[in-house]
Amino acid sequence: MKIGRTDTGAEAYIIAEIGGNHGGSPEQAHALVEAAAKAGANAVKFQTYRAEHLVHPSVEIPPSANQPFATQLEKFRALELEWPVYEALFAQCAELGVDFLTTPFDPDIVDRFAPHMPAVKIASGDLTFRQLVRKAASTGLPVLLSTGASTLEEIAVAVADIPEANRAILHCVSLYPLPDAAVNLRAIDALAEAFPDATIGYSDHTIGCEAIVAAAARGARVIEKHFTLDKTQRPGDHILSAEPDELAAAIAMIRRIEAMLGDGVKRPAEGEDAMRPLIRRGVYARNDIAAGEPVGEKDLLIVRPVSELNPAEADGLIGRPAKRELPALGALRRSDLSE
Repeated sequence: MKIGRTDTGAEAYIIAEIGGNHGGSPEQAHALVEAAAKAGANAVKFQTYRAEHLVHPSVEIPPSANQPFATQLEKFRALELEWPVYEALFAQCAELGVDFLTTPFDPDIVDRFAPHMPAVKIASGDLTFRQLVRKAASTGLPVLLSTGASTLEEIAVAVADIPEANRAILHCVSLYPLPDAAVNLRAIDALAEAFPDATIGYSDHTIGCEAIVAAAARGARVIEKHFTLDKTQRPGDHILSAEPDELAAAIAMIRRIEAMLGDGVKRPAEGEDAMRPLIRRGVYARNDIAAGEPVGEKDLLIVRPVSELNPAEADGLIGRPAKRELPALGALRRSDLSE
């Protein structure tokens, strides 16, 4: 799958998930974009919603969330950005060479943002919001589908609405922050097996960047990590986000891992042909062997470097008479021994 300028078959598409970590501040949003581009991300991603179309006004925020809002409606309203801010972000992304993405939480938002994005992201919570999934699929863009709290059966229903060539399915666990024991990176393999024609990825909510590096090694081709300038900020997703230096280091590790993964074909690597004679063993005379004397097991020395005879042939030499005198430490040849 190609997303923007990135062929995910050649390199993982790495998304710096800004989400609501801008706190509703356009200045903070621009600073996050700049830092993510500098860290080497392929894309930055926001979340765009109209609060009234996302949550019921009666939904309260639990006291444990430690947020200065009484309801979720108030929280999401505070994180909305105006259209002119987004227009400036589009321009900034283009200038910095990083893709702009957002997760639209409303079908109407898809229409407005699709012309400015190389893909559409569907949040885990909207995997069953079939109207939104279909709207995203109708754009003809790749659809990045997060799968937190979902079963394989639910995922199959959702991806059925997405053209096969545009399916990117991201393993995700909807816990914030995500405990290590619940990450279940082997689910990447399960998704690849269940949906062999889809591009498989991983959206992360752990603390630290180890999980996204491991996901890349496991074959994830789209990788999303929450991103912040300061993970000590509250409230929001800062605690489970990567700071710029962390993300840059993780991306460097992922790019190195990609070089290490290779094409999966087992064969001698370039340069190994020159090593074979040095690291493999040959068959030598341990001591002088007189002409006509049958070769015994104790007469053979199997050491490096390689010789005409390989160790697998040594047993077949036992009991065969020497055609001539064979000096100690000399490499044995097939023509040295009678049948």
